[in-house]
Amino acid sequence: MKIFPIAVLAALAVSAAPLAMAQEFAPLNSFGVYGNVNTLGGNAGKTTGGVGVQGRFFTDNFLLSANFHHEFGSSFSDTDVTGGSSNGVGVKIGYLIPLSQNLRVGPYLGYQYQRWTIDGSNSVSAHLSNNAIGGGGYLAFASGPLTVTGNVGYLDGVSATLGASNGTESISATTNRHSLNDLQVGLQGDYAISGPWYAFASFKLNHYMDNGSTNTYQEGVGLGYSF
Repeated sequence: MKIFPIAVLAALAVSAAPLAMAQEFAPLNSFGVYGNVNTLGGNAGKTTGGVGVQGRFFTDNFLLSANFHHEFGSSFSDTDVTGGSSNGVGVKIGYLIPLSQNLRVGPYLGYQYQRWTIDGSNSVSAHLSNNAIGGGGYLAFASGPLTVTGNVGYLDGVSATLGASNGTESISATTNRHSLNDLQVGLQGDYAISGPWYAFASFKLNHYMDNGSTNTYQEGVGLGYSF
Protein backbone atom coordinates (compact mmCIF):
# COMPACT_ATOMS: atom_id res chain seq x y z
CA MET A 1 0.00 0.00 0.00
CA LYS A 2 2.82 2.43 0.78
CA ILE A 3 4.04 2.51 -2.85
CA PHE A 4 0.60 3.37 -4.27
CA PRO A 5 0.80 7.21 -3.94
CA ILE A 6 4.35 7.19 -5.36
CA ALA A 7 3.13 5.30 -8.44
CA VAL A 8 0.26 7.76 -8.84
CA LEU A 9 2.62 10.74 -8.63
CA ALA A 10 4.93 9.19 -11.24
CA ALA A 11 2.02 8.63 -13.65
CA LEU A 12 0.86 12.22 -13.20
CA ALA A 13 4.34 13.57 -13.84
CA VAL A 14 4.62 11.69 -17.14
CA SER A 15 1.28 13.08 -18.37
CA ALA A 16 1.88 16.69 -17.23
CA ALA A 17 1.65 19.36 -19.98
CA PRO A 18 2.37 23.11 -19.79
CA LEU A 19 -0.41 25.42 -18.61
CA ALA A 20 -0.53 29.18 -18.14
CA MET A 21 1.45 30.58 -15.23
CA ALA A 22 -1.81 31.55 -13.54
CA GLN A 23 -2.44 27.85 -12.92
CA GLU A 24 0.99 27.15 -11.42
CA PHE A 25 0.98 26.51 -7.67
CA ALA A 26 -2.83 26.93 -7.66
CA PRO A 27 -3.30 24.01 -5.19
CA LEU A 28 -1.36 26.03 -2.59
CA ASN A 29 -4.56 28.11 -2.28
CA SER A 30 -7.14 25.39 -1.91
CA PHE A 31 -9.46 23.25 0.18
CA GLY A 32 -9.61 19.46 -0.11
CA VAL A 33 -11.22 16.32 1.30
CA TYR A 34 -9.73 12.83 1.21
CA GLY A 35 -10.00 9.21 2.25
CA ASN A 36 -6.99 7.31 3.53
CA VAL A 37 -5.59 4.13 5.02
CA ASN A 38 -3.35 4.34 8.08
CA THR A 39 -0.94 1.60 9.17
CA LEU A 40 0.75 1.35 12.55
CA GLY A 41 4.14 -0.35 12.22
CA GLY A 42 5.22 -3.28 14.37
CA ASN A 43 3.70 -6.63 15.32
CA ALA A 44 0.97 -4.96 17.39
CA GLY A 45 -0.12 -2.62 14.61
CA LYS A 46 -2.74 -2.94 11.90
CA THR A 47 -4.31 -0.92 9.07
CA THR A 48 -7.40 1.25 9.52
CA GLY A 49 -9.36 3.56 7.24
CA GLY A 50 -10.06 7.22 7.71
CA VAL A 51 -11.14 10.56 6.27
CA GLY A 52 -9.70 14.05 6.42
CA VAL A 53 -9.87 17.66 5.30
CA GLN A 54 -7.05 20.04 4.43
CA GLY A 55 -6.63 23.71 3.58
CA ARG A 56 -3.66 25.66 2.20
CA PHE A 57 -3.28 29.43 1.83
CA PHE A 58 -0.34 30.97 -0.05
CA THR A 59 0.37 34.68 -0.50
CA ASP A 60 3.54 36.81 -0.75
CA ASN A 61 5.65 33.64 -0.36
CA PHE A 62 4.00 32.83 2.99
CA LEU A 63 2.25 29.46 3.29
CA LEU A 64 -0.29 28.35 5.90
CA SER A 65 -1.27 24.69 5.79
CA ALA A 66 -3.80 22.98 8.08
CA ASN A 67 -5.03 19.39 8.18
CA PHE A 68 -7.49 17.30 10.22
CA HIS A 69 -7.96 13.53 9.93
CA HIS A 70 -10.02 10.88 11.71
CA GLU A 71 -9.26 7.16 11.73
CA PHE A 72 -12.06 4.64 12.24
CA GLY A 73 -11.05 1.88 14.63
CA SER A 74 -7.96 1.26 16.72
CA SER A 75 -4.53 0.91 15.10
CA PHE A 76 -3.58 -1.68 17.75
CA SER A 77 -4.33 -5.36 17.10
CA ASP A 78 -4.03 -6.84 20.61
CA THR A 79 -6.66 -9.50 21.41
CA ASP A 80 -7.96 -7.39 24.31
CA VAL A 81 -8.62 -4.39 22.01
CA THR A 82 -12.23 -4.25 20.81
CA GLY A 83 -12.23 -0.85 19.11
CA GLY A 84 -11.08 2.72 19.21
CA SER A 85 -10.19 5.64 16.98
CA SER A 86 -7.59 8.34 16.43
CA ASN A 87 -7.74 12.02 15.54
CA GLY A 88 -5.01 14.37 14.40
CA VAL A 89 -4.52 18.06 13.66
CA GLY A 90 -1.46 19.48 11.91
CA VAL A 91 -0.55 23.10 11.17
CA LYS A 92 2.43 24.45 9.22
CA ILE A 93 3.47 28.08 8.70
CA GLY A 94 6.25 28.51 6.18
CA TYR A 95 8.06 30.92 3.89
CA LEU A 96 8.81 29.60 0.39
CA ILE A 97 11.65 31.19 -1.53
CA PRO A 98 11.36 31.01 -5.35
CA LEU A 99 14.47 29.34 -6.76
CA SER A 100 13.04 29.24 -10.27
CA GLN A 101 9.74 29.72 -12.07
CA ASN A 102 8.70 26.20 -11.07
CA LEU A 103 10.46 25.57 -7.75
CA ARG A 104 10.04 27.06 -4.28
CA VAL A 105 11.65 25.92 -1.03
CA GLY A 106 11.81 27.23 2.50
CA PRO A 107 11.51 26.60 6.24
CA TYR A 108 8.34 26.06 8.22
CA LEU A 109 7.19 26.00 11.83
CA GLY A 110 4.85 23.15 12.71
CA TYR A 111 2.41 22.02 15.39
CA GLN A 112 0.75 18.61 15.72
CA TYR A 113 -1.96 17.30 18.00
CA GLN A 114 -2.61 13.54 17.94
CA ARG A 115 -5.04 11.52 20.06
CA TRP A 116 -5.33 7.73 20.18
CA THR A 117 -8.29 6.00 21.89
CA ILE A 118 -8.38 2.27 22.66
CA ASP A 119 -11.45 0.34 23.84
CA GLY A 120 -10.74 -2.85 25.79
CA SER A 121 -12.72 -6.04 26.29
CA ASN A 122 -13.04 -5.21 30.02
CA SER A 123 -15.14 -2.09 29.18
CA VAL A 124 -12.20 0.20 29.91
CA SER A 125 -11.35 2.92 27.39
CA ALA A 126 -7.88 4.48 27.41
CA HIS A 127 -6.46 7.42 25.51
CA LEU A 128 -3.18 9.18 24.83
CA SER A 129 -3.11 12.75 23.51
CA ASN A 130 0.18 14.26 22.31
CA ASN A 131 1.21 17.85 21.54
CA ALA A 132 4.38 18.50 19.55
CA ILE A 133 6.00 21.67 18.17
CA GLY A 134 8.94 22.04 15.80
CA GLY A 135 9.81 22.78 12.22
CA GLY A 136 11.47 21.65 9.04
CA GLY A 137 11.84 22.25 5.32
CA TYR A 138 9.12 22.53 2.66
CA LEU A 139 9.34 22.17 -1.13
CA ALA A 140 6.82 22.99 -3.88
CA PHE A 141 7.34 22.16 -7.57
CA ALA A 142 4.86 22.96 -10.35
CA SER A 143 4.86 21.75 -13.95
CA GLY A 144 1.73 22.21 -16.04
CA PRO A 145 -1.27 20.60 -14.34
CA LEU A 146 0.94 18.88 -11.74
CA THR A 147 2.04 20.39 -8.42
CA VAL A 148 4.19 18.34 -6.04
CA THR A 149 4.80 19.37 -2.43
CA GLY A 150 6.97 17.70 0.17
CA ASN A 151 8.20 18.30 3.70
CA VAL A 152 10.64 16.87 6.22
CA GLY A 153 10.51 18.07 9.81
CA TYR A 154 11.11 17.27 13.44
CA LEU A 155 8.63 18.09 16.20
CA ASP A 156 9.46 17.98 19.88
CA GLY A 157 6.84 16.52 22.21
CA VAL A 158 5.90 19.22 24.71
CA SER A 159 3.02 17.59 26.61
CA ALA A 160 0.89 14.46 26.73
CA THR A 161 -2.37 13.55 28.40
CA LEU A 162 -3.03 9.99 29.60
CA GLY A 163 -6.51 8.92 30.61
CA ALA A 164 -8.84 5.99 31.21
CA SER A 165 -12.56 5.48 31.74
CA ASN A 166 -14.75 2.49 32.67
CA GLY A 167 -17.99 4.14 31.57
CA THR A 168 -18.89 5.60 34.94
CA GLU A 169 -15.59 6.98 36.23
CA SER A 170 -12.61 8.49 34.47
CA ILE A 171 -9.12 9.66 35.34
CA SER A 172 -6.78 11.89 33.34
CA ALA A 173 -3.30 13.34 33.84
CA THR A 174 -1.16 15.72 31.81
CA THR A 175 2.60 15.24 31.72
CA ASN A 176 5.62 16.01 29.58
CA ARG A 177 7.35 12.77 30.63
CA HIS A 178 5.41 10.63 28.17
CA SER A 179 5.18 13.12 25.30
CA LEU A 180 6.33 11.85 21.89
CA ASN A 181 8.84 13.45 19.56
CA ASP A 182 7.95 13.11 15.89
CA LEU A 183 10.06 12.92 12.74
CA GLN A 184 7.59 13.63 9.94
CA VAL A 185 7.87 13.18 6.18
CA GLY A 186 5.13 14.18 3.73
CA LEU A 187 4.61 14.02 -0.03
CA GLN A 188 1.59 15.13 -2.08
CA GLY A 189 0.86 15.37 -5.78
CA ASP A 190 -1.99 17.59 -7.05
CA TYR A 191 -3.26 17.24 -10.62
CA ALA A 192 -5.63 19.77 -12.26
CA ILE A 193 -8.62 17.99 -13.79
CA SER A 194 -11.15 20.73 -14.65
CA GLY A 195 -11.05 24.45 -13.89
CA PRO A 196 -10.32 24.93 -10.17
CA TRP A 197 -10.86 21.23 -9.40
CA TYR A 198 -7.92 18.91 -8.87
CA ALA A 199 -7.25 15.36 -7.67
CA PHE A 200 -4.45 14.51 -5.27
CA ALA A 201 -2.57 11.59 -3.77
CA SER A 202 -0.52 11.82 -0.58
CA PHE A 203 1.85 9.88 1.65
CA LYS A 204 2.78 10.70 5.26
CA LEU A 205 5.25 9.05 7.61
CA ASN A 206 5.33 9.84 11.32
CA HIS A 207 8.21 8.34 13.30
CA TYR A 208 7.21 8.75 16.96
CA MET A 209 9.96 8.50 19.58
CA ASP A 210 9.90 8.11 23.36
CA ASN A 211 11.90 5.31 24.99
CA GLY A 212 11.37 3.37 21.77
CA SER A 213 9.99 4.26 18.36
CA THR A 214 6.81 3.63 16.36
CA ASN A 215 5.99 4.41 12.75
CA THR A 216 2.63 5.29 11.23
CA TYR A 217 2.12 5.32 7.45
CA GLN A 218 -0.80 7.15 5.86
CA GLU A 219 -1.73 6.98 2.16
CA GLY A 220 -4.63 9.05 0.87
CA VAL A 221 -6.45 10.12 -2.29
CA GLY A 222 -8.81 13.08 -2.50
CA LEU A 223 -10.46 15.92 -4.37
CA GLY A 224 -9.61 19.60 -3.98
CA TYR A 225 -10.83 23.00 -5.07
CA SER A 226 -8.39 25.87 -5.65
CA PHE A 227 -9.30 29.54 -5.29
